[in-house]
Amino acid sequence: MATVTSLTVPTMTNPTTSITCLPTAIITSSTNLGPLTTPVSFPPICTNQFNFHTTILGQSTWSSLRVGGCALSECCPSSKFYTSGTAWYSSYFSPGVCPQGYQTCNGPAEVETKLPAGESVRFCCPIGYTCPIWPCYSICATFRASATTALVVDNIVHQSIYSTENLPAQTSAGAPLEYAYPIQIRWKDSDFATKTSTVTTPTETSSDSTSQTGSKNLSTGAIAAIAVVVPLTLLAGLTLGFWWFRKKRKVNLGSAATEGVGTKPEMDAIGMPARELDATQNPVYELQTQRAIE
Repeated sequence: MATVTSLTVPTMTNPTTSITCLPTAIITSSTNLGPLTTPVSFPPICTNQFNFHTTILGQSTWSSLRVGGCALSECCPSSKFYTSGTAWYSSYFSPGVCPQGYQTCNGPAEVETKLPAGESVRFCCPIGYTCPIWPCYSICATFRASATTALVVDNIVHQSIYSTENLPAQTSAGAPLEYAYPIQIRWKDSDFATKTSTVTTPTETSSDSTSQTGSKNLSTGAIAAIAVVVPLTLLAGLTLGFWWFRKKRKVNLGSAATEGVGTKPEMDAIGMPARELDATQNPVYELQTQRAIE
């Protein structure tokens, strides 16, 4: 767990007012609580305020404040809840996204300046709470518009609820606010790039997926060879088919010409009908016996 020293906690009179403060919290180590790659949802009890009998922001004078959020085991991913007043500042989920019902806020300034290139950090606060005052060392806060009931637990580790505590509505700007520990998330650019490249569309069939996987396994040289050989093979096949077609056509024409040479066409089986000579015939003329003298 991280060690935080030299704290300067600003007095919060209005979450919407800009407050000048110095980011004096020094983080010497951080703890990765694991991945949080989906926006998980928490039970309704997570909107309650709790009295954990522990300090808040590492300040003993703030131990009387009530807080919710990731300090509760049921309201922190994987039940890796905060067990100290400064754990929220040095513990994080990576790669991580904000849970459902949470908004994204600026992360701790001290952490941002020390992150390697391509890595980002953010805080997640419950919707309805203001973000931590950046770059101050602070947590999520909201005005208590109506009276509520805080749940009192034995301690921050066991978290056994044994009583309740009535909290009145806020009547002045200086009254205590309701607080919630933020959830710190971090991620690298490569985390999201990998997720995007591995997403498959739901319309792909198993055969399509297999063929795509097979093509990825081919080397660049093999792909280039296929690109050259396949068109040449197709062209050769077309040429051979055209040559065979012309040869076959010539053979058929030659056979037809041979059958038509030196053959006499036969008459049809149906001939002309026989006719009788007319009774009236043209007169018969004899040839003259006188020959022409040459």
